[in-house]
Amino acid sequence: MVRCASCLFPPPLVRLLREHLKEFGTAEDGRLLSSERGNVIAASSYARAWKQARELALTPRQVSSVLAFRPYDLRHAGVSQWLNSGVPVP
Repeated sequence: MVRCASCLFPPPLVRLLREHLKEFGTAEDGRLLSSERGNVIAASSYARAWKQARELALTPRQVSSVLAFRPYDLRHAGVSQWLNSGVPVP
């Protein structure tokens, strides 16, 4: 894992991010991701992408539930998984 100030990134994600930076660079203000025109990505775009990802990854029953309703919800699921797996609390 690669450590940043407040999070851990798995090596495959680090590779993807490095490839993205090499190909696209960053916006003038340092943002890693931007719209095709170089603007801030609208919240509605993230919401639409998340909805599509849920529909691809979850069963119809799960999609109709509150399971991973927001990306933030994965944080709680991840912490629970780590604790149940025996990862020590810092």
